[in-house]
Amino acid sequence: MLMKAMLSLLFAGPLFANPRPSREEAPVLTEACRDAKMSRCENAVELLFAADAKRLDKMLDMALRLLPERGGEPARAAALSYWIAKVVEARQSDGMGSFDKARADALIGMGLDVEHLPIGDAWVASTSPLLRDAAESKVDTGWSGAAFLGALRKGWNENPTCKTGSDTFRVVIEKGEEYLKTHPKSPVAAAVKLEVGRAYATWWSLSTATDDYHDKAQYAGGAEAARTKALGLFREVLKAEPENEVARREAGVLEKKGTGDLAYFCVYD
Repeated sequence: MLMKAMLSLLFAGPLFANPRPSREEAPVLTEACRDAKMSRCENAVELLFAADAKRLDKMLDMALRLLPERGGEPARAAALSYWIAKVVEARQSDGMGSFDKARADALIGMGLDVEHLPIGDAWVASTSPLLRDAAESKVDTGWSGAAFLGALRKGWNENPTCKTGSDTFRVVIEKGEEYLKTHPKSPVAAAVKLEVGRAYATWWSLSTATDDYHDKAQYAGGAEAARTKALGLFREVLKAEPENEVARREAGVLEKKGTGDLAYFCVYD
């Protein structure tokens, strides 16, 4: 059974979530589609909002066929990586079902990171490598910022069986703080700040939570400083976005030294 962490609401974090793209993302998605030199981008973006697995599979096939052509054009390559990631996420969103083995093999053949989960006989494609490719490009666009935020929310090294380790909060803190230093005025800066706060909150919460998946004593060192850091970040987010419910909820928990969401802790059981 794939779990985001404990068998409780403490683990209602972002890891491995593939929500269907929202209408608010349409301008960024259209920009990425055009920069990837796809065709009929307005129609393609609309398809991302629809729960139509067969049509999404066809669109994914079309995008993947362009992969061999992307080597000489870095900007196009980065845009295509982001676009494919969003198509895969739409295809794997709630209620869409997993890929079958034939399609999983095709995705693997194209270089995507696909893993079989024996429990449930599901094939899961990780979009983290594609999002990182787009985020780490030298292109400064709306979709490159969105790609960074997407990769960060997936713990940067998303893997459904936690092969890269459980403590995803550490890399989220490292990458997020680095991004905020180099992109302080980015349109996604506030959202990145929220995720870094959640990563620090995970550290603190691991030092207080008791379960079968970690030893809280291992997280005690630096935990109080992490709580303080998280609180400061949540308060900054709330200053800019007073209606941000996640920041408000987490700040309230940490002010009472309670255990918050273990958003960036990975467990596969």
